[in-house]
Order: sequence, then C-alpha cells, then structure tokens
Amino acid sequence: MGSETRKRDKRITVRVTEDEAKGLKKKAESFGVSVPELMRSCALGKIVKSKLDQQNILSLLRVHADSGRLGGLLKMWLSSPESLGREGFDLDALLSEIQDNQKNMRDIIQLL
Repeated sequence: MGSETRKRDKRITVRVTEDEAKGLKKKAESFGVSVPELMRSCALGKIVKSKLDQQNILSLLRVHADSGRLGGLLKMWLSSPESLGREGFDLDALLSEIQDNQKNMRDIIQLL
C-alpha cells in the first residue's frame, strides 16, 4: 500500500477458475498476506513467511515466559514461613509439572 518505498505500477493479469481463486484466497489468508503478495512471492521463488505463525510463536513465547514467572512466584510463596505445614500438597509434583509444560512448549515452538 502506501508504506512501500517504491511503487508497483505494473499490472499482470492472470485468469483463474473460481476454485483456483478460492484456493488462492484461502492460502493467502492462512499466511496472513494478500493474494498478490502470495503470488509475487511464489512466482519469484521467495519463501512466504506466515505472519500468523510468527504471531503464534510470539504468543507461545509469552506464555512460556509467564509460566516460568508463575513457577518462580509459586515456589517462593510456598517456601515462605507462613506457608509451612500445608499437608497434602505436593510441591515437588507441581513444580515438576510446570517444568514439563515449559519443556513441551519449547518443543512445540521449535517445530514451528
């Protein structure tokens, strides 16, 4: 749009079927880009980076960080003198579960 430093002033028309048009639109939406941007990138051999995947990765990273902070706060709260004597509460199991969740999130992030 107006944010580009150079103007795209040449138009190339491509005829497609109704199904192809729907497929292109769906594919572009899945990447979070416009159909022309998707077609330009594909035609010029560029890798189309999904903006939605990048947003999801950032969200997962935030959740991971929050989980770590929560674990630290929980550990500090439970280890304070006023919380001593809590019976039936398995602190080690809870902290282990938090660490397992963090590891799972890291594994998922690496797959994206």
